[in-house]
Amino acid sequence: MPLLDALQVPTYAKYFKDILANKREMPSECVKPTTECSAAIMDVPLQKMADPGCPTIPCSIGVLNIDKALCDLGASVSVMPKSVFDRLKLPKPEPTSMCPELADRSKEISKE
Repeated sequence: MPLLDALQVPTYAKYFKDILANKREMPSECVKPTTECSAAIMDVPLQKMADPGCPTIPCSIGVLNIDKALCDLGASVSVMPKSVFDRLKLPKPEPTSMCPELADRSKEISKE
């Protein structure tokens, strides 16, 4: 049972309060960790995993095929290269006065 759940049970809550107030002695028995025990407790180094890379998927819009389209990760602004925009033959984009804030907190102001 996780500690936060145990603190919600009145019997366990009183038990922990007594230990913290030094009214009750802390149990001193040794407990052997199970194989499912945390790596931090077991002092076993975690296995390093390879970088999964960018989340991309193949995508096709009409006759245009894009092998590695970046998956939408919930960004509120969609951006595409101008070359892709031109190949899609979309209507002329409307100008905007938006100033996006980049991940490094810098602001890129359009010169157009």
